[in-house]
Amino acid sequence: MTLEQYIGVDIIPELIARNQSLYGNERTRFVLLDLTRDELPRVDVILCRDCFIHFSYLLTNTYREWRQNENIRTGEFRHLNLRLPSFNFPPPVRQLDEKSPEEQAQFFGKMLGLWKLADL
Repeated sequence: MTLEQYIGVDIIPELIARNQSLYGNERTRFVLLDLTRDELPRVDVILCRDCFIHFSYLLTNTYREWRQNENIRTGEFRHLNLRLPSFNFPPPVRQLDEKSPEEQAQFFGKMLGLWKLADL
């Protein structure tokens, strides 16, 4: 498979400069960004390598009433219940309902779940 474009992102200026010097070209570039503050480039796939090792928690949405996860094409929509296969997350440490009680059934229990990365 040939990549149309690769964008490497990191928070360490020296690493970005080194990688850009060694590997940068018209299809490969390296950008200094802080994923906790900066807007990330819009892409089809995110390779998250050596990132979560710096964090203790993951806060993300999940649909607790959804009963079966399915694959989709990039750009399509799907509900995901992170407690089901292939994710098999444990119960979240904390949860925040995103919808009112009246809307919960319609949105399959959409919530923000907080997980300790060490538990995943």
